[in-house]
Amino acid sequence: MPALVTEISTTVEDLDDSTRFCTEVLGAKVVDTRDFSGTELDAQLGTMGAHARVRRLDLGSERLNLMQFLEPASNPPRREAKRNDLDFQHIALVVRDIERVHAAILLEETMPIRFPPTAMPGQYLCACPWDEGQGLQVAAS
Repeated sequence: MPALVTEISTTVEDLDDSTRFCTEVLGAKVVDTRDFSGTELDAQLGTMGAHARVRRLDLGSERLNLMQFLEPASNPPRREAKRNDLDFQHIALVVRDIERVHAAILLEETMPIRFPPTAMPGQYLCACPWDEGQGLQVAAS
């Protein structure tokens, strides 16, 4: 059965820093970077004068699109957002080598791990904030 979800997108505050994290820590490869603006984007977002830069990353058989809004500037996620709040954002990824990812996250001085890798029923996972508080959860395959 082919994968039902092959590409996801998320808004980031700093496209270059988020790209660095995803390539250096998660092993993603940059596919391309595109700018979007104009009436079609404005209509989709319900705003005027929108300008977004989107970087597509290859994560193997899936793609991750990082979007930075240059105009109008994005509001960062609330740091106090809880998991049941509508504006809570996070990405969950399954990785082959969680120990390597965990070690790489530990090297990121600005990214405290909320909880260390732990064994849970059916998975082994850790979580950390990235890109101004947006959450990242990684689980072993």
